[in-house]
Amino acid sequence: MVDDLIQRVGRHLELTLTPEARDHYNRWYMEKEKSIHALRLDTISLRLMILLAVNDQKPHVDEETVQKVIELANWQLKVRKLYDPIDAENNIARMEEKIRRQLRAGPKTDRTLRQKTNADRAGLWAFRSAINNLNNAGEITKSGKPEKWHLVA
Repeated sequence: MVDDLIQRVGRHLELTLTPEARDHYNRWYMEKEKSIHALRLDTISLRLMILLAVNDQKPHVDEETVQKVIELANWQLKVRKLYDPIDAENNIARMEEKIRRQLRAGPKTDRTLRQKTNADRAGLWAFRSAINNLNNAGEITKSGKPEKWHLVA
């Protein structure tokens, strides 16, 4: 498989973007988030386009390939935000940020939120204190059947 790809690519293969692919990428590039988490996603995306096109044995980078790359880049952005180191002064502040990050991904039950934030490691007192602080500040609310915590917009 790899040998086939190497023979196909040769030494100096140049792949062009179709006009539709270029437009699609430009729209994403101009609208992408401007944050520390989004750094270099555009550069990585350009390299990925080539790899995916060659892997799919395409003679050019088409819109389908660009869409795959955009989905990967958006996923990478979400992962970077979720697992960015938390800068907090104490365990409760750290737990509050963990809760916020988890709820940005969607509503969670108490049990799921405890699991996703590793609340048992930090201590249930810290977890409950963080929940109460966020709830009292109006940042989160609990509703629905089954009851789930939601991040207030």
